[in-house]
Amino acid sequence: MMFGLDAELIDGEEFGFNIIHYLIQDKYKEEIIRELDLLNINESTLFPYLENSAKYISNKFRKI
Repeated sequence: MMFGLDAELIDGEEFGFNIIHYLIQDKYKEEIIRELDLLNINESTLFPYLENSAKYISNKFRKI
């Protein structure tokens, strides 16, 4: 699972799993987003609404 900066997660083993926090430097953001997209993990697949799919397709063709 991935969460943004404002997420409040309770650490503990009461739910049967551990939570590990990673801070990712800004300079790696674009590369990580690109690599996740290669694995078909993107805004369009995480939030499969028509507007997100349209935005994703529009951005893909804008870069070509």
